[in-house]
Amino acid sequence: MKKLCKKFTLIALVISLAMSTCVFASAEDTQTEKPKDTQFFGFADNTVPRVVGPYLMTYTPETRPIGTVITTIPTALGDINTSIEGEYTDWWKHFFKSHNHVYSFFPEIIDGTQTLVLTMPEGVRAFTFGLIPNVVSPAEITAIADDGTEFTQKYLGEDNNVSTGFACYSPTSDIKTITISFKQGNNRGFAIGDILVNTYDLREDFTSLTKEYTGADLS
Repeated sequence: MKKLCKKFTLIALVISLAMSTCVFASAEDTQTEKPKDTQFFGFADNTVPRVVGPYLMTYTPETRPIGTVITTIPTALGDINTSIEGEYTDWWKHFFKSHNHVYSFFPEIIDGTQTLVLTMPEGVRAFTFGLIPNVVSPAEITAIADDGTEFTQKYLGEDNNVSTGFACYSPTSDIKTITISFKQGNNRGFAIGDILVNTYDLREDFTSLTKEYTGADLS
């Protein structure tokens, strides 16, 4: 009888240890998962916001000559790396407020979608870009942050002199990547511009306030 009790005790101990290990592993996975705190919104053509969330934004001029094949885009915080080669080019019209030229890309079409991944330098908390398709026809454009937050806008295809603007920010952590997913019947590539990043956290000027700040307060 004593041997039987010992066996039951041993089995119970093993089960308890196994359950504790599972709970610990689950808790560890939960802790390492990045929370979805990225906020997205759209802006109208040629109205690039200079304040995004609590951040002041800055544009960095391109100094490379027209026709340069690029895998990087300059910003005030360092270069953005692009997942495929593009070209700094003089598109057939001028679309963007920040400059007259564009970064054009022609990604591979997979399941009707063209994808471009932008890998940010360290310190990017806010980011803007405008996108213009190469073809005047309706398109669906989705921006996806590395924490999984998605934001989709429609390009109506009524006027190819109008870009579609995206802005995003994270109040608590760096934005590591932005994935641009582009769907269009023609899928002949697109161009991006109006690329700004954060250069100053305006919350530093509001440390004496006791009320919660909002984007409207900062603007």
